[in-house]
Amino acid sequence: MPKGYLFVPIQSVLISGAIISLTCLILRLFVRRKINSRLYSEDYCLVFSWIICLSTQGLILYAIYNAGLGTHVQNLSTSVLDLFEKLILATACLFVTGSCLARSAHLIFLARIFAGKQSMRYAVYTVTVFITVGSAATFSLFVFACRPISKSWTITQAGRCINQSAIFIAVAIFNICSDILLLLLPVPTIYRLKITHTQKVKFMIISIMVCV
Repeated sequence: MPKGYLFVPIQSVLISGAIISLTCLILRLFVRRKINSRLYSEDYCLVFSWIICLSTQGLILYAIYNAGLGTHVQNLSTSVLDLFEKLILATACLFVTGSCLARSAHLIFLARIFAGKQSMRYAVYTVTVFITVGSAATFSLFVFACRPISKSWTITQAGRCINQSAIFIAVAIFNICSDILLLLLPVPTIYRLKITHTQKVKFMIISIMVCV
């Protein structure tokens, strides 16, 4: 299949993203082992998340070479479009799962370091339920967007589908809300800590980097 006009940008972003994420993960695990001589639950959760997200990138790369990703739709055959839709659906489901695991790792970390604070523990549980239920709902939206389900990846099949633009907007809103909650979750506890203002700012910067 001829390369699409977005072939180089997409491939470059995917490869550089995979390298950067792997580097960050290795550094995190190395420092954790160096300081604590062990890995915690959130570390394993992050590893699984990285594996799933890497699979997502692999599917996108496959779509670039074999399913016309980055090419104008009018230049693709029906069979290629069907393959493209299958890969997009699989990619979306994997992305939701990987994102949920990454956020869960942050929540597990907060629950562990603030284990002695009951109010914080309840807040973590509440956000965990929100993210878990929201991720499950998002996953279901992608899988059951069409009736019959196979209509999602079969262009010529009769059936009807939910507005895909609305789905992606809803997913974007959920992701933004989830990240804001993760960012704000430790703020009240940090504010009450008996440490200097500079240390509080440093802790907040670390929290922001974790969310990013």
